Amino acid sequence: MNLIDKIPFNHFKPIVYRNEELWKSYEQLNGFLSKNFESEFSEIIAKPFYSDNAINWYSINGGTFKPLDIYAFAEKQNLLLRYHFFLHQVNTKVSELKSSANQDNMIWADMLSLAFTPANNILYSDGQNFVLVWGFNFSNQQENYLDPSVISGYIQSKLNPTSDLPTDQTLSDIDNFEDLNIENLLDSPPSIFNKKIIVRSNKKQEARNSFFRNYWWLFLFIPLFILLLLNCCNSVGESSIGTIPANLFKRPPIDTSKLIKGDSGISLIVSDIFNIALKDKSKDLSVFSTELKKQFPDSGYQIVYYDTSTLRIQFKFPDSNRTALKSKIKEKMDNYELLIWDESIFRASKTFNDPALLDVEKSWYLSAIGVYDAWEKTTGKKDVVIAVIDDGFDLNNKDFANKIVKPYNVKTKNSVVNADNDRIHGTHVAGLALGNANNGFGISGIAPECSFMPVQIAQSGDVFSSSDVIDAILYAVKNDADVINISLGKYFNDAVTTLPKEVQKEYANNLGKDEEEFWNELLTYADKENSIIVFATGNQNILVGLDPMLRSDKAIKVAAVNRNLARTSFSNFGDKVTVFAPGEKINSIIPGNQEKIMDGTSMASPIVAGAIGLMKSMNKNISLDKVKELLKSTGDPVSGEPSGSKFLKVNKLLNAQ
Repeated sequence: MNLIDKIPFNHFKPIVYRNEELWKSYEQLNGFLSKNFESEFSEIIAKPFYSDNAINWYSINGGTFKPLDIYAFAEKQNLLLRYHFFLHQVNTKVSELKSSANQDNMIWADMLSLAFTPANNILYSDGQNFVLVWGFNFSNQQENYLDPSVISGYIQSKLNPTSDLPTDQTLSDIDNFEDLNIENLLDSPPSIFNKKIIVRSNKKQEARNSFFRNYWWLFLFIPLFILLLLNCCNSVGESSIGTIPANLFKRPPIDTSKLIKGDSGISLIVSDIFNIALKDKSKDLSVFSTELKKQFPDSGYQIVYYDTSTLRIQFKFPDSNRTALKSKIKEKMDNYELLIWDESIFRASKTFNDPALLDVEKSWYLSAIGVYDAWEKTTGKKDVVIAVIDDGFDLNNKDFANKIVKPYNVKTKNSVVNADNDRIHGTHVAGLALGNANNGFGISGIAPECSFMPVQIAQSGDVFSSSDVIDAILYAVKNDADVINISLGKYFNDAVTTLPKEVQKEYANNLGKDEEEFWNELLTYADKENSIIVFATGNQNILVGLDPMLRSDKAIKVAAVNRNLARTSFSNFGDKVTVFAPGEKINSIIPGNQEKIMDGTSMASPIVAGAIGLMKSMNKNISLDKVKELLKSTGDPVSGEPSGSKFLKVNKLLNAQ
C-alpha cells in the first residue's frame, strides 16, 4: 500500500450513518465492491487510517496517486467520465438493493449512496487508474461536475460498444463553474446543472505577469520545498500502515488441528498463536508491529492479523516457545502497556445455554428489585452508555429507538449490526438493561434513558473465540462505555460440570493461573478507564471460579434467583458471585418487535447492568469498588445461600448512593 494523502480530521465533517462514522466501514464497503463490481472498480476506494488527528489515505494496490488538478484538461475529463460511469453502476446497484425487502440490502443501498456522492469524493489518479477519498463531506461537487448530456453519452457508449459515440469523449475547455447546487449525481440530474462559463479576461493575464515579475524569487524555494516533502513522505513510509501487507487485515481461520488444553485443563487453546493488544489508544499499532518484528526477526515469528479497531495483533510463533514468550515480549516491549492472551475457543448454544421457558407473567422481577421506587430518583441519562456484548441485535426494535451509539460488529469490523430468528438473545438481553419506557410496547428496561452501544460477536453459527469476546470488550472500553454487559461464557463439558464441589474448588484454586492473570489484567484496565463490566455467571450449576474469566474482583458477577428469591436450579454459584438478580421467567423483547419469556443468568446480568447505569446517571464517576460495596450492603439476603449472598434492590441502592 502507498500513502495518497493526509487530511486533518477536523477540516471536514465525517458522514455519519446509523450513529457511526462511515469511513470506519472501509473493510465492509471494500469487500462489497470487490464482490459486486467489475475488477476495474473493485478496489476504487482508498483505505483510511486515523493517526495524530488526521486521516491517512492509502491505495491498496500501490502506485503513485495524485489529485486530478495536476493532470492536463483532457486527461482530467476522461478520468471524470470513468468516475461518473462508476457512479452509474453504483446507482444501478442501489436501485437493485432498494427493490428488495431485505433489511441488510437497504443498509447497503444507503451506505453506497452516502459513500459515492460527488460532494463526498476526492479523486486521485496515477495517470491510468483512479481511487477515491471518501466518507467525508468534502463539498467537492463542483470539482467533480460534468455536463449530464456528456455523461449520458459516455455511459451509452460503454454499455453499447456498437454506438457511434466515442468512449473517451472529452469536454470543451472550461476554467470554472459557478452557482452549482449538486446534491447527488446518483439521482436524476436536476436542471440546475446548467453551467455558467467564465472567460478569463486580459486583466487577469496581466495580473499574473505582474506577479511573476515582482515575486520571481519565491520560486527559488521550490527545490527546498520538494526535498522537505520527500523527507516527510519517507518518514511516513517508515512508520505507516503501508509496511503491513493487505492480507493481514483479514481474520485468519482457527486451525483446529493445533488445539491443545490450556493451563486451566478445561479449555482449548491454539498452540502456536496468541493475541497482543495495546492498552493506550493513542499509540500507533503499525509502529508497534514494526518494533516487535525487529525484536523477533526469525521467520518463525509472524504477525498474522492486524486489527486497528481494537489495536490488536495475532502473533504466530514456534509452539515450543509458548511458556516464556509472553513475559519475553513484555520485557522487550516495555515502552508499551500490553494485553497478551491465548486464542481459546468459546462455544454457546443459539441462546447461550439459557433454558427457554414460557409463562404469562411478565413483570414480577421489576417489583421484586424495587425499581419503581428507584425511578423516582432517575430513569437514566443519555450521556451514560451501556454496552451489550452479545450474538446480535434488532436495532429497528421500538425499544431501541433514539438511543443507539457507536454500534460495532466484531466479525465484520464495521457498524452493521443485525439479528434474526436464530439470534434473539442479544435483543432480549439489551431490552432488559435499557429498553425504552412509556412507548406502548414491551417492558421497560431498568435504565430506559441511558444510551445503548450494541457490540455483536456472532455473525453465523454457534462457535466463537476468546478474541471475539476480548475485541468486543476492548472496543467498548476504548469507545467510552460506562457499563458493559456480557451474558455469555466458556464451554465446559459434562465431565467438569458433574465434578464434586470440593474438586471444583481445587480446580478453581490451582488451575488456569495464566488465563486468570490475563483476565484480571484486562478487567483492571477496564476499571482504570471507568468502564464497569458485568458478567453473567452461567447456567450449569457449577462453581463460578472454574472459569478463570470470572475469578477477578475487577468485575461484577451475577447469579440468578427465581420468583421465590432463591437461587435457581441452573445458576452457577460460589463466593465469586457479586450479587443475585431475577433470572427465571423473565420477559423482554426479541427481533421483529415481539416479546418472549426466557430463563438464565443472561437475564439477571443486564438487570444489574441497568441498575449500575442508574447509579452512573447519578454519579458518572462512581468507582467499581463503591458499586460493589453498595450492591452488598443494600441487597436482601438470598434464601438458602451462604451468608453475604445478596439480592439486588435498586431502590435501596440509589438511596444509599
